[in-house]
Amino acid sequence: MLGIGIAIDNSDVLPENPLTREFCQTVESSRERQQRLAVLGNPTMLGRHDLAQHFVVSAYLTARSGSLLADAAGVAKEILDAQGGSGFSFADLAADQAGIWFARLVMSRKRGLEDLGLGFATTDYMPTIEGLPEGLSAATFQKEYAQESGRRYREMKAEIRARVHSLAPYRSEWSRIR
Repeated sequence: MLGIGIAIDNSDVLPENPLTREFCQTVESSRERQQRLAVLGNPTMLGRHDLAQHFVVSAYLTARSGSLLADAAGVAKEILDAQGGSGFSFADLAADQAGIWFARLVMSRKRGLEDLGLGFATTDYMPTIEGLPEGLSAATFQKEYAQESGRRYREMKAEIRARVHSLAPYRSEWSRIR
């Protein structure tokens, strides 16, 4: 999972983060990273590069530090985005959750990397993002999702979890821990 996270991530999130920087540098030098990025291209999930980034970084963080930290990092990223970036995105949170559950699935040995190498369909591991709000400013997010002790936010998170857990590879893992 750590290797996949580094191999597919072409952002500066992992190599520049103080928690992950040292490990990334042991995996590849700056020169090797530039060579990898030159051939990597622009991997996507559901036709979007940002979703692939969220998925692999969350999978990496789950393998490295656990699902709670990966989840918190994803939410923190969206809060920062709402402060003036691309805006808060529940679609990005869906990719984060799918990446977390993917890492858990692989680490539980329920699905081996050998099997995944023979065939990986994005739609098997990433839920639909249709209808999930995106591009929310901090003010809009606060007004629409943080009122009433965050009831609407919790409802959206529950909707995302339901979408992820409805995917066949995650169903048995989800039922095992409930």
